[in-house]
Amino acid sequence: MKKAEQTVETSAKVEQSLEKERSTKDRKLKKVEPIIYCGPNFSLVSLAKHTVFSKGIPNHVLPHFDQEKCPELERLFVPVSKFNQFEQRLQHSGSAEQTFFNAVENYIKKAV
Repeated sequence: MKKAEQTVETSAKVEQSLEKERSTKDRKLKKVEPIIYCGPNFSLVSLAKHTVFSKGIPNHVLPHFDQEKCPELERLFVPVSKFNQFEQRLQHSGSAEQTFFNAVENYIKKAV
């Protein structure tokens, strides 16, 4: 009888722990900052410059991040809070942001 009581008690503790973990994950998910796409228009995947996404990068765009395709595309999705900084650096010749933008632009020209 004691063993059964211990098992029930242990199960309850495990369940409480799992519930706390789920609650923590839910809070983290709610704090996700919207992102903005700062690259050129990409009509093949219906992606327009300066589109804001509140739930992360759209799934239909993810296949284009492959190493064989255009991994730089991912770098053009930035948190809205960093948009102004990104746009300023994009204007500087030779910046990483401009290099990513140009790589995506070339990829789009080949894809269309």
